[in-house]
Amino acid sequence: MEIEIFTEFNEDLKALWDAFDLQSNSLPFHSYEWQRYWNEQVGQPKYNMAICVVVCTTDSRVRAIFPFGINVSMGARVLSFLGGEEADYGAPILATDIDSKEFKALWAAVSSFIPPHDVVFFRNMPKNINKTYNFLLENIKTKESGMSYSTTLPESFDDYSLRLSKSLLKDNRRMIRRLSEIGELTFKVIEKPEEFKETTKILISQKEARYTLSGAKNIFHNEHIKNFYINMVTLLNRGFNVHLSALMLDNVVLATHLGTLHRDRFYYLMPTFNHDEKWAKFSLGRIHLEKLINWSVDNGVNYFDFTIGGESYKSNWCNSEMAIYDHLKLRSPRGVVYFLYSLVLEFVKSKPPLKKLVVKILSLSHRIKNK
Repeated sequence: MEIEIFTEFNEDLKALWDAFDLQSNSLPFHSYEWQRYWNEQVGQPKYNMAICVVVCTTDSRVRAIFPFGINVSMGARVLSFLGGEEADYGAPILATDIDSKEFKALWAAVSSFIPPHDVVFFRNMPKNINKTYNFLLENIKTKESGMSYSTTLPESFDDYSLRLSKSLLKDNRRMIRRLSEIGELTFKVIEKPEEFKETTKILISQKEARYTLSGAKNIFHNEHIKNFYINMVTLLNRGFNVHLSALMLDNVVLATHLGTLHRDRFYYLMPTFNHDEKWAKFSLGRIHLEKLINWSVDNGVNYFDFTIGGESYKSNWCNSEMAIYDHLKLRSPRGVVYFLYSLVLEFVKSKPPLKKLVVKILSLSHRIKNK
């Protein structure tokens, strides 16, 4: 067994990573190009992240890659998976034929090689990494933090629609008919760079409107996060299949979605819709979702992954769920403040009324600060 730690994204790491990706059950957030892009846009400018990618090799074969980073927060060196809150899942990349015994040996070696840190915080760890069990969960203390939802897709949308409620389909047909009486209703996949950027800006505007109405945290107050999404079109030239679509009525963008297609699975990441009152009765997000699933079926996608989040609407479209876990561990006295802060934050998130109040206070503070 050999352990090698990379502290930068370079051609040697890329060669190892890309070759292993073809032999592993990876997630889209595991892509070398996605990780490098996130580090450029967010990891370095926002967190000053120290890269710590651990590559595990046995008999000259890569068996696992742990895409870690270490940043300083509240005086503590925090070890986490690269990708931050922009990665819906955080996990190691594992060989398809790895088993529990082999992983345990790998993890013991990796743990002894990781640079000094004060807190470990692994967020949003899925029970399964694509088709491989996430053996990391057996080797650390975890807490269930949520659920992820997905659905298998048949060969035709007509077959898929048999799973849906008749009232939902009937209501969508009625809304589509009414919109079509106003103008030309189209579903569009956007790939041209300039159009991609402009549509992403509309997506951000629609999402911010939603944050305001719901009282949720506005992630786009941070310019690094905003630029991460606006410039995501550059990933297309890096071989990463980012997917942007829009529901259009003539030239009006009614709804958008930004996600990714990885292998045989579509990841539903950031849906938005127009919040103008005149469109409120049309269920724009639901119509767009139906067309997006229809597009996925037509393009041979086998799974539609709604990722993390317990939104009630997902039960109408999904036939599978998966537990998501967090791992928080104090490693030295230097990390006490960060550790306690994380526990308080976890408590606040578990209490919706308290969470809503805190978000409102933070949002008001941001507006006052930027006046």
